[in-house]
Order: sequence, then structure tokens, then C-alpha cells
Amino acid sequence: MIRCLLAVLLAVIAFPWSAAQAAEGSELKLWVVEATTEKREKPQYDKGLEAIERVLSALPHDTYRKVHTGKHTLLADGLTRIMITKTYTLETKPPVATSDGRLRLRLRILMKTTDKPPKEIEAVSTELLLQPDKQLVVRGLKQKGGKELVLVFALTVPPK
Repeated sequence: MIRCLLAVLLAVIAFPWSAAQAAEGSELKLWVVEATTEKREKPQYDKGLEAIERVLSALPHDTYRKVHTGKHTLLADGLTRIMITKTYTLETKPPVATSDGRLRLRLRILMKTTDKPPKEIEAVSTELLLQPDKQLVVRGLKQKGGKELVLVFALTVPPK
């Protein structure tokens, strides 16, 4: 018991950037893209996707249409909800700094059902480990007509 308490105290002293500090003022950059394969010779990207073209180029599609782009300040003391389409809503809690400087971000993507009245069901529940200001892709949300919804995340924490 004393060893465990000592280890926790050492971790707090060695890594003073607490979860609350990491969360305070964190900004989530989010790009939501509809990706399709249309047999183009050269990939086509909508205007506004220039910052993520390199990440998208690794995907198997050839057409990328912008659905949503934005910067969202994450609530330090609760849950942030971002409507990404009429069907999907993103929920995230504040990020937590890890000992190696990355940020752990828990998120859920909720999907509205076609029930009357519609319900929200969990489509994705995951935990991301992000390097600050680096981009990370979450994909697999299917749309009608063989389209795929691709989410690209980047997380910024102001310097302390």
C-alpha cells in the first residue's frame, strides 16, 4: 500500500501536468470528410481540406468532400458534444496528458436510429493517443451510396 502511494506521489511530482491542466483550454480541430471512390486518375479534394490532404492521400478513396471543419474548445469539466452530420454526433471528455507528452482523448460517436422517435446508439467508442498538433484519422462510418465518413482530429493545448 505504501509502495503504491509512493509511486503515485512520484508520478505526480515527476509529471506535474495534471489532467485538469491538460484539459484547460484544449482545442480540438476537426475535419469531417465524405470519402468516395469514383475511379478518378488523380484524387480530388474539396477546398478547405488542404491541411489534411497528406493524411487523406493514404486512404483508398479518390474523392474527398468537406462536410464540416471547425475548432472546438473542449469543456474542462464535462462532456463536449459536436453534431457532425444529421446522423452522427461526437462526444468527448477533456484530454489527459500522458507521461510521454501525448494526449489521451476518449470519444464516442453516437448515431441516430430511424425509430420514431429516433434514439441515439453508440456507433464508435474509442480512446485516442495524440501527439499535440498532429493529425489522426478515424474512419469506418458508412453513409448511403458506398460513401464513408472520415474524421481527422488534431488537438492543441495552450502552453503553460
